[in-house]
Amino acid sequence: MDDSCTCIIQVTKNVARYGTLEPALALELKKISQVLSIPGKGILDVHQVPPGQKNQETADVKTTQLNWLKTLLLDPKISSFISGIILSHSDALVDISDESQIVDLFHENNIVAGVCIDKGTVELFGTYNETTTQGLDRLQEKCIELKKNNYHFTSWKCYCKISNSLWPSRLAVMENTNVLARYASIVQSTRMLPIIDFEILSNDDDSINHCQNIHRDILSNLIKSLIDYHVYLDGIIIKISMVQPGSKNAAYIEPEMIAEYTIQTLRQTIPLSVPSIIFKTDNLSIKNYLINFNAIYKKMPAEKYLKADPELKAELKKIAEQIVAPGKGILAADESTATIGKRLEGISVENNEANRKAYRELLFSTNKDAISQSISGVILFHETLYQKAENGTPFVELMKERNIIPGIKVDKGIVPLFGTDDECTTQGLDDLQARCIQYKKDGCHFAKWRCVLKIKGDKLPSKLAIIENANVLARYASICQSARIVPIVEPEILPDGDHDLARCQQVTEEVLSAVYKGTLLKPNMVTPGQQCPKRSTPQEIASATVIALQRTVPPAVTGITFLSGGQSEEEASVNLDAINKFPGKKPWALTFSYGRALQASVLKAWGGKADQVAAAQDELIKRAKANGDASVGKYAGGVSGAAGDAGLFVANHAY
Repeated sequence: MDDSCTCIIQVTKNVARYGTLEPALALELKKISQVLSIPGKGILDVHQVPPGQKNQETADVKTTQLNWLKTLLLDPKISSFISGIILSHSDALVDISDESQIVDLFHENNIVAGVCIDKGTVELFGTYNETTTQGLDRLQEKCIELKKNNYHFTSWKCYCKISNSLWPSRLAVMENTNVLARYASIVQSTRMLPIIDFEILSNDDDSINHCQNIHRDILSNLIKSLIDYHVYLDGIIIKISMVQPGSKNAAYIEPEMIAEYTIQTLRQTIPLSVPSIIFKTDNLSIKNYLINFNAIYKKMPAEKYLKADPELKAELKKIAEQIVAPGKGILAADESTATIGKRLEGISVENNEANRKAYRELLFSTNKDAISQSISGVILFHETLYQKAENGTPFVELMKERNIIPGIKVDKGIVPLFGTDDECTTQGLDDLQARCIQYKKDGCHFAKWRCVLKIKGDKLPSKLAIIENANVLARYASICQSARIVPIVEPEILPDGDHDLARCQQVTEEVLSAVYKGTLLKPNMVTPGQQCPKRSTPQEIASATVIALQRTVPPAVTGITFLSGGQSEEEASVNLDAINKFPGKKPWALTFSYGRALQASVLKAWGGKADQVAAAQDELIKRAKANGDASVGKYAGGVSGAAGDAGLFVANHAY
């Protein structure tokens, strides 16, 4: 037996079942999924009685099945293309001799053993010839015993029929998705990985469009049920039908179109954290199945790219355009543990994980219809990405329900830049590609990386600081794009100092001309330093900002998402509105990616009190709408919040 299979057995050796998803259980399930999902290998399902043996006498069946299974494993090359085999429950209990069981044959060939554990279908009362699957009674006990005998995954099958006029009924969809979710949660509690087998078939003349709509509805409900039952999505495998027209539909559909419809459906319904999809053969011949499967494989997005292939460009462009949709912007909720601690301290709330989670849940559970009108994306901190609401719903799913795209902060903070006068660069490139690939699987579609530059008289920023940070941002952007993540490039020129508007514009132009290598840009607005005695009007700030952008940023850039840079909430909205109203060529979407300027009033209204959540959410909706209006030049001004006109400037801001 190879090391990977041994590792699966030994991770949580002494625990029969779990009540919650503890780290050791999550690790074991993930390792099983990784072994079963090795590229170039698949799972062989032999739980059915062998062909030609159905009419044999019962006394001969056990011997016949044993010989058949032995034959399958005679070829020493089988482990080169088979990672797991699914047996029937009766076969799993077969003894080869007094000292060994059938499962030992699999281990000798480095193949993971699995069992089909459902008890078949029964009619579903209240429907017209639809079914559900039985076998949940005493399922946990059965799984515990199988795990003791070195079986590491299970399979359970449900069916849904498609017909233009009859099927599937809403009852059949809900019943079968709930049964599969309950099965998966029980199996995972016993340290086994569940394969969720959902056959969706049409024996009518349904069009491929109709079949796709049914697939999308069923899979969406399935994922919702899995989340409701707290199933660990990284520790499941889904087995489904390809999207194809009904068997009686006379129209010929090219394999490339079947692949396109199937992949589109998966992208719209299955979270990237699900490690593997198995496609069913259904009523296809082996030849046609392989042709369709090959077409799907060719169209599947790569985990990482070496160059900007057309499909990668199209995906990145689509994400970027969604983020900068008219009237929408980004909520920057990526404060580090230390930084959010300072915010919580300001409202006398302790900085612990429970309070951080409660505050982020407040943000992400805001009324769907209201918040989705103004917020297109949220930048998350690593901790927040993996947190769940009190009802068990992952934060990422809350955002998905609101048509909000999750993003992630990927830099690891600033460090001193040797050879400069207290200037800095940003670290985090070493393992960035691996992290981006994982973040993409976990539901993030864009990222943010912040570099910081300082203005100090005519000496800073130095040429070295500009070049170093430009190179770091360029490398970050290219790594993100290779992993199918849109990079937001943030070269922030700190507002500290007494420099005037003209000096800020000069430095902004120099930095942007050197730095831009991304798809979305997150710059500061051009404003005078906080200690400058002469303050500028919104119109002057707009003029300096737009001119700086016109001189440096290519028209092909999809959008510019300004950071608030210590402005008060109202200042950030008024200045963004003035920028969008400024006459002249502005080929980019000009919107917001605010942290403090979207959350100051929210925090103030909440104050850490459960009975003030609704009031805090109202503040978020109000401020988000103000900025949404400003992003299209339609903000009338005067929207006041709980934080009033309080300045949000933090000297030498680092997070």
